[in-house]
Amino acid sequence: MVSKTSNSQAQVLCLGSSLVKATLGYDWISSINKTLPSNIRLINEGIDGCHVPGVTDALPDIAKRIPNPSAIILMAGGNDFTHSLLLQAKKEGRTDGVHPKTWDIFQNHRRGRPPPTLEQFLVDYKELLDRVVGVYPECKNVAVCGLKPVGEDRNGPLNVQIREYNSKLRDIVKENSSKLNISYLEFFEPIATEISDKALLDSEKNGAKIKKSNDILDIFNPSKMVSAKFANLFSFGFYSLDAAGKADGYFSTCDGSHYNESSGKIVVKIIKDHLETSLNK
Repeated sequence: MVSKTSNSQAQVLCLGSSLVKATLGYDWISSINKTLPSNIRLINEGIDGCHVPGVTDALPDIAKRIPNPSAIILMAGGNDFTHSLLLQAKKEGRTDGVHPKTWDIFQNHRRGRPPPTLEQFLVDYKELLDRVVGVYPECKNVAVCGLKPVGEDRNGPLNVQIREYNSKLRDIVKENSSKLNISYLEFFEPIATEISDKALLDSEKNGAKIKKSNDILDIFNPSKMVSAKFANLFSFGFYSLDAAGKADGYFSTCDGSHYNESSGKIVVKIIKDHLETSLNK
């Protein structure tokens, strides 16, 4: 892999939520950076908890620090999806166990936009891509990352909805192909196939605990998110993110939401393969 210019560093700007920031999960950006030549560097501009509008609104300030990226990777939308499901559960009167401050936090991350229905998610994502074009008119190399699976059952109702979100994201990528060298990066199928499907088969054979989460309230657990990461850190890595997830029946995340080592390594491969091709064009 070589940079676009021989005398400067090719900066790959990574934008999104905590899946990018990696405060609570596997740090795929640092992992990739360790393997790259010195003239290519991934820049982590993830924002914990943010929705798609948060990325959009942060771009002007980010552009002051990173004015000329060679490529941009967008990994956002998971929190929008979670928020939409929690709002539905709230309408149904099922959110007594959700901390009251959760709603204010989520609303702040909406940045004044309407509630995150699927239709609004698409409006928000189109706004994000328009902002990318406006802030970085010279950067035509943009990758849109599809949403990862939720829980371990690819055919469960939550993942049926995830696949619908991803289908609409692919449509947005096609719509913007005339003004950007834009790519859609598929994460759902590789993670479901390499991790979740195999875990389900293993559980049938040996009775291993596995979380077939079909309700967002089974997954959205902020205290678990924090405890999984801190257990990993305070054990100096001996208690892996994989182990933290499996303790609660998760095989593709450390806490139901964030990458563990197994899914993180899949992300690393997908992103590296994309950069190998796109930065050499």
